[in-house]
Amino acid sequence: MLRQLRKPTDEAPFLLCREALGRNCYRPVHPTWVGSLALSVLEDEFLDLSIAESLKCRSEDGRIHPNVGAVAVKDGKVLASAYRGETAPGDHAEYVLLEKKLANESLAGCTIYTTLEPCTSRNYPKVPCAQRLIDRKVGRVVIGQLDPNPIITGRGKLALRSAGIITDLYPESAMKKVEEINRHFNRFQAEAGVISRVSSDFIESAKNRRLDHWYESVNRV
Repeated sequence: MLRQLRKPTDEAPFLLCREALGRNCYRPVHPTWVGSLALSVLEDEFLDLSIAESLKCRSEDGRIHPNVGAVAVKDGKVLASAYRGETAPGDHAEYVLLEKKLANESLAGCTIYTTLEPCTSRNYPKVPCAQRLIDRKVGRVVIGQLDPNPIITGRGKLALRSAGIITDLYPESAMKKVEEINRHFNRFQAEAGVISRVSSDFIESAKNRRLDHWYESVNRV
């Protein structure tokens, strides 16, 4: 994709980047810029791949679930990609990626692109995705959006950072794509959060009421 060129009349390095610029464009650049531009072009491909994987998700039980895609990259090469429910109903994308497709691969130092913040809680004996990433010693996790579930929001990112894993968010344009794909899930979680807050506030305010007040309330309905 990228290579340095030198004109016979000019010793300054030039860059040919057909995919990035849409045409053969010789542009004088400083040598240290070449690596960062190459990484930027490749990273866009990894982001797009994770989003494309998320579009393959299908609800396994008729309920609203997130669309999640994940991609593992090491030394600039895609090791594997996965999506939620790919191998079995309800299987998280990171679980499919790490345990089903790359169980025997060394992932130390690699980068994981995932469209949704890795979970921090699962029903026993399942292991949360954030912990799986920590156990596999990945070097960096790039997240498409934080999980709107208030039980998880921000906790996955924090768990990864606490384990010394670099965390980044998708750029704004890619994040908007992820949020649009998951608009139903985001709305569902927002509404569930409101119901949860109302319920807890009601319980807190009513727990000290005398029993006869409860009878009065019931009989009034």
